[in-house]
Amino acid sequence: MKWRAYLSALIVSVTVGFSFLFVRDTLHFTTTYDALTYRFIAGFLPLAFSFPFMKGRVNFCIKKLKKLSVIGFAYPLVFFAGQALALKLGNAVEVAGIFAMAPVITLILAAIILKETTTVLQRLSVFVSAIGVILIVASHGISIENISVGGILIAILSTISFSVYTILLRGTRGEYNGYEFLFFLMGQAVVVSLIFSILMHSIDGQWYQMIIPLKSSTFIRGVLYLSILSTLLSAYLTSYSLKYITATQMSVFNNLSTVIQILAGIFIVGEKTNMIQLIGCVLIIVAVLSINIKNIKNKGENT
Repeated sequence: MKWRAYLSALIVSVTVGFSFLFVRDTLHFTTTYDALTYRFIAGFLPLAFSFPFMKGRVNFCIKKLKKLSVIGFAYPLVFFAGQALALKLGNAVEVAGIFAMAPVITLILAAIILKETTTVLQRLSVFVSAIGVILIVASHGISIENISVGGILIAILSTISFSVYTILLRGTRGEYNGYEFLFFLMGQAVVVSLIFSILMHSIDGQWYQMIIPLKSSTFIRGVLYLSILSTLLSAYLTSYSLKYITATQMSVFNNLSTVIQILAGIFIVGEKTNMIQLIGCVLIIVAVLSINIKNIKNKGENT
């Protein structure tokens, strides 16, 4: 039922919103590629342990593997690698501002690739949500001298990859079950990230750097949150939601994570907020409600 899809999308927004508290924590202890490797391994282990009990539900035919490999390349590999590198080179303000354009990119790609149709109100809602995030970003103030061109370019690539992932996931809905989807995506991510980490440490010769982060409980806590909740759970719930709501609707929900990030900063970190940020949050919430208003009225109806 659609109300479950909306609830799933909301949970994704919440988990992603809180993830920003943990991403930089993990990067304080290790490199970007090692942090991603640990993140993917921790997310894949529960799937690997449960594999012997799921053999009857797994059928990886060549056609299915080809589609999943493309989806898995866009997310989690390119998206998370781009997000982490962008945060390393630039700052959270720049990354959040660029990621705000994901719904706009998704709207355009969904119309071209999936032939999704949207109403004027829904198209307006997409831009309103983007404006809401941009207002929040602008309230922090951006110095031209501190802008990282490399960070911006990587953030753009990460944003596009997320939009592509959303489109591909919506277009292939029903072709595989949740376990197949997660097992292949996380498995592929582990293999690629682990090979890259091994290659990088072979070059610098600092193998001990892979072990040092494991001494920190802060790092382990961050990896567990990012792998289990922000990656594994979010990927599963996103896949479920896209069976019932459009790619454009789902992408606007993602901007709601910015609101969660603001609230987390206020109530957990103790950050101060201002009127511009509050206006931005209101615009995002209004956009989420507006783009789904017709379906909310008929929430018991399936597509």
